[in-house]
Amino acid sequence: MSGKYHLLLSTNEAYMEQTVVCMSSVLRSNQEKRLQFHILHSEIENAILDQVRKWMKTESDLAELSFYRIHSEDYFFPVKPGDIISCETYFRILAPELLPQDLNKILYMDGDTICLGDLKELWETDIEGYAAASREVAVPEYRKQNLGIGERDFYFQAGVMLLNLQWWREHHITEEILNFIGQHPNILPRWDQDALNAVLSGKVKKIHPKWNTCLDVLPPEQWEQVKPLIVHYTGSQLFKPWFKNSVSEYQKLYLEYRKETPYDSRKLEICKSSRFSFPIHLVPQESRIVLYGAGQYGKAYYLQNQRCHFCEIISWVDKGYGKNIYGRQILPPITLLGMDYDFILVAVSAQYMADSIREELQGMGISSDKILWNSPAFPIKVNELKTHADLKQYFQKVNRLIFCGSDEVTMACLSFLDKHSIQKKIAKFLIQETLDGQKEIMGVEMQMLDEFQYSSDPVLLAVNDGFHIGWLMELYDRGCKEISLLSHSCYQQLCELARNEIDQWKRKRLSLKGGAL
Repeated sequence: MSGKYHLLLSTNEAYMEQTVVCMSSVLRSNQEKRLQFHILHSEIENAILDQVRKWMKTESDLAELSFYRIHSEDYFFPVKPGDIISCETYFRILAPELLPQDLNKILYMDGDTICLGDLKELWETDIEGYAAASREVAVPEYRKQNLGIGERDFYFQAGVMLLNLQWWREHHITEEILNFIGQHPNILPRWDQDALNAVLSGKVKKIHPKWNTCLDVLPPEQWEQVKPLIVHYTGSQLFKPWFKNSVSEYQKLYLEYRKETPYDSRKLEICKSSRFSFPIHLVPQESRIVLYGAGQYGKAYYLQNQRCHFCEIISWVDKGYGKNIYGRQILPPITLLGMDYDFILVAVSAQYMADSIREELQGMGISSDKILWNSPAFPIKVNELKTHADLKQYFQKVNRLIFCGSDEVTMACLSFLDKHSIQKKIAKFLIQETLDGQKEIMGVEMQMLDEFQYSSDPVLLAVNDGFHIGWLMELYDRGCKEISLLSHSCYQQLCELARNEIDQWKRKRLSLKGGAL
């Protein structure tokens, strides 16, 4: 099978457009090459497969296409409700066993990648004695330790991999990875990518990032410096270029390769599932609005409106005024008094922040019916504990819980727990950042959020309410169904009740760091 470039993709019916656009980019960028595409897939209608075969024949006389149907129910491919991936991402693990046995090398590409140049250099990379070649990405050290990755070895991004199929077969890698997934499903926050890194540690050759450039972290001004040859639409749903309201600055690139495919005339959908999605259900179409807030939400709303023209943004205000964002001057809120607008759209995440802005605007004489704020909805049960008494009642009800946090209100809750001797109800203490190397608190195991996968236990989110949204999304992504959180007033009550304990905790942290008060 020499002289031909072999490419591997995994897909399902819902993801067929992205797969075909990726193939289109490879074909256009390698027109003189003999190419063989191998597509691993779950159930897809024959009419769709025939349509893709027909398209391929019109695109190139040098390209061939093979489909391989996989029954995912025959394998353990853990995917939880809310995961951003589907079980098909695991199919690539099976490639050495399913593909022709005389095929010794193949280039795997995620369906959300685009090829921009000649693949010759990558294809001819020497992987003798290696399992694969891939690019390095930075991850926290504890994640590498959890996966058993050596100190001198790197964590790779599995969206583009040159696979040594012969080496995999000789060393029974497919079987080893499947066994690892079955034995360690709870330490794989990045699914099969983590399993691949665990099993293949020290056996992967490092390649240049130009062969897998992650676009959600690539500012346009760095494009010429990196000179990408394969780009990858990594990031949240709003960064995916197939949504009309995508905030990706590289959407046009995807749409260019989408032309002359069977999907070119398909209408782009609006992404409504992201917490950053523009609240089209709230803002009347073609209304004239002022955007209040220049943080993550404000920027996301502005970019989506630029793409989709949901309304007319006549001004953008924020307390941190004076900045220039996307060519737009951020003005002070006081300028609202001289403006003619239909609505003010408040672009913040937390309820207490929105309430504070609403109070400020009403104090300026602005009617409440002109002030709009979108409260993010979650497909999980969220119970708000409004007072200290509510928290006490909650602890009396539950028999076992997951406890989340690492800020002042967390310490206040822990002080409360200690006084009432009910800390034995805590199954796990979940944090986002390490606390000076501590392994436990009050005898309870501490675990990083990135390591946490799923629990049927109820969850108590004991953090400042400004962080609620981020935590809720992370917990939802991990399949948690029942979450309780503290209101702003409950947070303040706890901090006041445990002021002495919080001060002691701060002193302890400073002493551990060698600091001084």
